[in-house]
Amino acid sequence: ATFPEAFKRQIEARVPLVQVSEPGELRPGFFSTGPLGTSIPEQALAVQTPAGLVVVTGCAHPGMELLAQQALAAADSKEATLLVGGFHLGGANVREVDRIITALQALGVQRVAPCHCTGTQAQRRFAAAYGTDYHSVGAGWTLTLTSEPEAGP
Repeated sequence: ATFPEAFKRQIEARVPLVQVSEPGELRPGFFSTGPLGTSIPEQALAVQTPAGLVVVTGCAHPGMELLAQQALAAADSKEATLLVGGFHLGGANVREVDRIITALQALGVQRVAPCHCTGTQAQRRFAAAYGTDYHSVGAGWTLTLTSEPEAGP
């Protein structure tokens, strides 16, 4: 809903356009945070997969913590299997990066895949904090998520 009208008309000329102005379910298993932030409004997409909730962000201008919180709330989920996208931390100091890592872990973010605007320092800190649950990503990156079999009696 926050995109310029000319851009929306270009999209409508090719495919049906669904404007999102509030958090909620877009289609079964697909959720939006709704637009967040003031200077550059953005939204995140949350997808319920067999392995759990996957949250996809753009550049996270409103803040990765806020986007993750809102994605979990929109999907009514207690944790996220994966958080992937730009984390917008290229200029953040170590204290701020560590605060965000702690906040995301407290929110139940199990794996992270920060990319384009995250910054090298932040990527290193996330890699150290998440260990094997950190994924170095870029164009063409893929990850296959599988659900764990439930433990028997």
